[in-house]
Amino acid sequence: MIIGNGLLAKKFIEYSDSNIVIFASGVSNSLETRDSEFLREKTLLLKIINETQGDIVYFGSCSIFDESIAETPYVKHKLEMELLIRKNRKNHYILRLAQVVGKAENNTLINFLYNKLINNEQFDIWTSASRNLISTDLILKISRGIITGHEYGSYNLAYFESEGITEIYQVMCTLLGVNGCANYLDKGHSYNIPLGQVEVILEQLAVTRDKNRYYSDLIEEFFEKLGLGIYAN
Repeated sequence: MIIGNGLLAKKFIEYSDSNIVIFASGVSNSLETRDSEFLREKTLLLKIINETQGDIVYFGSCSIFDESIAETPYVKHKLEMELLIRKNRKNHYILRLAQVVGKAENNTLINFLYNKLINNEQFDIWTSASRNLISTDLILKISRGIITGHEYGSYNLAYFESEGITEIYQVMCTLLGVNGCANYLDKGHSYNIPLGQVEVILEQLAVTRDKNRYYSDLIEEFFEKLGLGIYAN
């Protein structure tokens, strides 16, 4: 059973006829502040918990490890939903996601940078900031490994290492064949995402530990899904 119709819901379509509940209808915008959106997710999640018996897969957020946004409504809400599941359903998988890269995720870092580049807009880049990016394809592969071979509990789905936003932006400039017009400011911070058993799964999936290659391939795949077939050499 799949709850939702967005990017992740469509990616997990293979579970549509199973007794595993893929809850992919949660708040995904980390900038969200509307109580109505948080209440919508909570109400729906409680309904699913009360009306189903199968395993529940809930998508949380690795941003809970970012101390700089610990007091935001989004992070507090995500932690509340995790607690709600733990209290009411033993057979659960809480899969916390790094920043998802996908053409339907309009509020993500990659979409933001891409729009700035194609519109030749000036903006600020914090040179000390980094982000951990993951594709929906890799999310599905890791999730399969967890659901089929691991105990119930919470898992952090992310790449081995984060990458600097400056480096991510420069890769995008290179692939698009543009210079960009960003202002570089000595600001920002990074945070670690503990992988635990997910690190083993990444190795089993033969995910490269070459950070430069990983992020370059990820961004190029994003561009290809946008229908951009011409890149700078």
